[in-house]
Amino acid sequence: MINNNKNPNMNLKFHELLYQAKQNFELLKDQSKYIQCSGVNKHHLPNEDELMAFALLGDHERELLIDQLHISWSDLQNRGFCFGDIESASTPLLRYFLHIEPTTKGISDIFKQLQSPINLPEPPKEIWNSARLIRGFWGQIASIQFISKSIKHCLIELSPVFNIRNALLAMNSDMQTHGSIQIPIDNGNIRITVKRANGELYRLLMKVQVVNS
Repeated sequence: MINNNKNPNMNLKFHELLYQAKQNFELLKDQSKYIQCSGVNKHHLPNEDELMAFALLGDHERELLIDQLHISWSDLQNRGFCFGDIESASTPLLRYFLHIEPTTKGISDIFKQLQSPINLPEPPKEIWNSARLIRGFWGQIASIQFISKSIKHCLIELSPVFNIRNALLAMNSDMQTHGSIQIPIDNGNIRITVKRANGELYRLLMKVQVVNS
């Protein structure tokens, strides 16, 4: 008769490692969602199989990862991708940042360009089509639909009242994109600045208003 429980400590260790890998996998998925709103196209990010591999590797080669990332860590922080000291980051997260670091170069310049205070024309409807005025009851969740075409980057800036961080989206300029912006209704503005593949810049101001019941 075979006893499969000869080493209960080994079984316990295995389950601890598996649980930790699952936790790290969820952390990496959240990080990818965050990065997608910071100007990196999702097609340039690791897929879920790769994220799971990063998580399963655990603390393997941690010191080597720190050495490889040490020089670029401050740049990643300045771009808003990571926070805190490199020593405090989990090893799967270090592995993830080492993988995506080359794709994040130039993001800061795009942010600065799209945040420029210069006056820009409104985008033609064939480039960006969405509502200009959104009205509803306070706190109601509004889903603002939009259709874009030949847009390479889109910066979405919201009034502080919405308590939602600004987002820079990298889009596929070769095809039409359907999307939506989810916000709770309050009195404020949403500023959309888009950059076409040919470098043209456009800006649209959406107004959000609370209606009286």
